[in-house]
Amino acid sequence: EYMGTLLSRAKAPSGMAVRLVASAALCAAVALASVARADDVAAAASDDPGMVGPLVVAAVLAFLVWWFFLRDTAPVRPVAVPNFQAVQRSAGASASSGGRSLVDAVVNDRKNLLIVYGTQSGTAEEFSNRLAQASRRWAFAPFVCDVEEVDRESLGQLADHECIVIFVFATYGEGEPTDSAVDFFEWLTEQAPDGALAGVRYTVFGLGDKTYEHYQFMGRAVDKHVKRLGGKCVFRRGEGDDDGQQEEDFMTWQEELWPALAAELSLDPSKADQTLARSYTLRRHTAAELAAHEEAETRRRDRVRIFDQKNPYTALIAVNDELHGPASDRSCRHIALSIAGSTVKYAAGDHVGIYPRNDAELVAALAARVGVELEDIISLEPTENGPRHPPFPGPCTVRTALTRYCDLTTPPSKYMLQSLAEFATEPAERAQLLELASNSSESGRERYHNWIQKDERDLLHVLNAFPSVRPELGALLELLPKLAPRYYSISSSPRAHKEQIHVTAVVLRYRTPAGIERRGVCTNYLAALETAPSPRVEIFVRTSKFRLPANPSDAVIMFGPGTGIAPFRGFLQERAAERAAGKAVGPMVLFFGCRAEDVDFLYADELRGFEAAGVLTHLFVAFSRAGKRKVYVQHLLRDQGPLIWSLINSSRAHLYICGDAKAMAADVRTGLEDTISSEGGMTQEEARLHLEQMAKDHRLQLDVW
Repeated sequence: EYMGTLLSRAKAPSGMAVRLVASAALCAAVALASVARADDVAAAASDDPGMVGPLVVAAVLAFLVWWFFLRDTAPVRPVAVPNFQAVQRSAGASASSGGRSLVDAVVNDRKNLLIVYGTQSGTAEEFSNRLAQASRRWAFAPFVCDVEEVDRESLGQLADHECIVIFVFATYGEGEPTDSAVDFFEWLTEQAPDGALAGVRYTVFGLGDKTYEHYQFMGRAVDKHVKRLGGKCVFRRGEGDDDGQQEEDFMTWQEELWPALAAELSLDPSKADQTLARSYTLRRHTAAELAAHEEAETRRRDRVRIFDQKNPYTALIAVNDELHGPASDRSCRHIALSIAGSTVKYAAGDHVGIYPRNDAELVAALAARVGVELEDIISLEPTENGPRHPPFPGPCTVRTALTRYCDLTTPPSKYMLQSLAEFATEPAERAQLLELASNSSESGRERYHNWIQKDERDLLHVLNAFPSVRPELGALLELLPKLAPRYYSISSSPRAHKEQIHVTAVVLRYRTPAGIERRGVCTNYLAALETAPSPRVEIFVRTSKFRLPANPSDAVIMFGPGTGIAPFRGFLQERAAERAAGKAVGPMVLFFGCRAEDVDFLYADELRGFEAAGVLTHLFVAFSRAGKRKVYVQHLLRDQGPLIWSLINSSRAHLYICGDAKAMAADVRTGLEDTISSEGGMTQEEARLHLEQMAKDHRLQLDVW
């Protein structure tokens, strides 16, 4: 069935089809050969010698298929021109750039700026499209694409053309490439031959978060390795800090970027079009066109067998329970997502991505404010010189676009405010918006920080504050960021829950200093589904490096206050299953923190059950609101210094930290350094280096946010 799916998608010559058919035959042969384990085969051979024959035939068949069909005997030919792999475009999208080769884009269409992005949440893609917009005012002809669409082996041929490459890369988690950048990063750092990018002119902008230890890992690594492979850096690398003023970092870098790049290619900006061109054209559709699109999309989804971020699995919510006690003024949900009957697989420590939906009242209020009908059927088509892909699939209703695909709650960027100013009919409001959007005005930066960022005003708040602003629907949909999936540490193990993925999430609700109510998009969406009949959500699994030791007898020390308990619940289930299977498992120590036992002691009965069974050898709980003194996990860590050091020193303990990156994780790390110093007889610097070495040896792992 899987090979049939591949064949149905293949856009290849008949020779490739033959190879795929041969591959299917090989798969069948291997499947036949694996009908029994080795011990079963041996037993069967002794009891019934006739069973050996089919297995021998299968092995011979596999060899013959490989020799005649799969063995590559053609000489390797050098790549003449750089190409992009063909990308399937949505119905109705402009055909001007879909699936075209790079030689078409760079030479025939006189493209002289290639912008390649690697994104996880969509920000790097948004910045790339903004670079493309700005570049046209400097006489550039840009081409924007996802890094996974690049034929990296022939990227070096760009040195033969008047073209500059801008790499825009985000760093995910603790120094990891984003999903779409994994293959490119492996090629860049391990597979590319010396000189592969000789003479390619480039620059880099990296997106990161200083909260994390490996800040700007991807941006810096791409810069380093492109240069190592012969690339010529024509402008300094830029870095944006998501924990600080990332957009201001980007705008400042961009202001200096364009004069340098224009000079590099001897371009004359005075001859460029200085108007702000739209990247998409709004198109209206009929109900019949919508029905046809939805039918085609249903057929496509029914054929999907491998689920990922671009092809999520629609999971039934089997359990949606409250975890907090009656005394709590907050909410935390335990959610079980059914993956029964699907090909979705996961391991303890992985993350699950969930696609959220915007609140229906917010969607209706925004539509009313801009004067659009929610049931109108529309699509956005890329213009001739616009991006390769529409921002969301279509046609669809305005309601669907605003509910499923557009981020309505993130405070508007300065770029959005500048664009909204175009639609202000009152000069005073236009001036105020432009000041808010300014990166050079001190008063504008201060007001943007206080009024937009600190008070967390969203788009609807801004529009209501500037009543003369009436943006066109197409422009508004183009300006809104994509609604990104939310990631959660999986709180179960497939050894205990093979057909379910568990999520532990606090429902986010609070008020800003200005009294504005803010709600987490995904957690409130999930909480609202508690009473829905047969509720389903779109999910996918993201593989993590947050893993138990390969040796079950190694000790494990875990620090996870609040919902940081999530992956450790999976670890405990995993070790319990190993113990039940007769394996020798090492000590497990958990430091958990919450406000009070009757308020938010998550999975208290389960944890005590693991402790009683001997799976969890030590459970230390810090209650921050149960007494006069606030006690946190880092305090208990220091109290248990001798135990921690003995496990690190004599039992090869692995350390795990999950939860808040800014405060808790940093405090726990400091506490560990102090413990290693005092108990291990080391200086503070020696203790720090010892902990760093543990991290390099994967004996210290973090899952923080």
